[in-house]
Amino acid sequence: MQEKNLERRELETNTGTIVYFCRIVNKDAPTVLLLHGLSANHTTWTHTMEVLAAQGWNSIAPDLRGHGYSDKRKRRSQYRLPINVTDMCVLLDQEDLQTVHVVGYSYGGAIALELARTRLERVATLVLVSTNHTNPLRYTPFWFMAPVTYLAINMFGYLLIWQGLRHYHYFVQGRSTGYWQSTFRCFSTMPMAINMWMLSELARFDRRGRLDTIRCPTLVVYSVGDQFVSEKEVADMVAAFPNGSLHQVEEKTHFLASRHQDELAKIMIAFLKDHENSHIQ
Repeated sequence: MQEKNLERRELETNTGTIVYFCRIVNKDAPTVLLLHGLSANHTTWTHTMEVLAAQGWNSIAPDLRGHGYSDKRKRRSQYRLPINVTDMCVLLDQEDLQTVHVVGYSYGGAIALELARTRLERVATLVLVSTNHTNPLRYTPFWFMAPVTYLAINMFGYLLIWQGLRHYHYFVQGRSTGYWQSTFRCFSTMPMAINMWMLSELARFDRRGRLDTIRCPTLVVYSVGDQFVSEKEVADMVAAFPNGSLHQVEEKTHFLASRHQDELAKIMIAFLKDHENSHIQ
């Protein structure tokens, strides 16, 4: 599958190939790095990439490791969050990009958060869509179950390591409707072991008290009806960022990037225009 106007490129690493897609309008224009969520692929962003191009912005959307056309070998060590961050830095090096604007959605938001926190010189602005900064159980009476969820999901991944398909389905994110339809279809796009291992990364993810080093302009986009991100967590995140702001969307869903692409694109464009020249080198 190849979308019109997108150029497919590949990044060879010592642990497999990462496939990514570029929409380049001008080599001197600012670039936005777009990171999709768990079990999705770069097609989460194809509409957004066209909106950005119309405004004169370049964009890059990878299929994250374990997703889409990228490497899917079943080795637990390849799906740690730091590996994803390294993948993105090597990708930027290959594209000769020192600094980019970063947008992360759900699981991609955790990667974006880590990229901005640990490689702050590479991130001009940060947009987090439907993103947690810790296990969401921390904001419920069941917070004590957080370590248990990590161990259980991680072990479940190992128990499913036998499962695999000769060919994995590649679906267009925006065309998959309904929560359960999308959920079950995702299980045909990647080995279930990888899905569980990456989910377990979020189960142990905890960056409370570590967000004050992210000094770039940061926008948190939050849906009032998000099933996985609470209003209290969002308030804590925005307060923790030295240069943070919030945009609340009146939609009752976690899936803003795949279900409300037009509205999200407008929010992103407005923020990026306000900070177009932030830290660009």
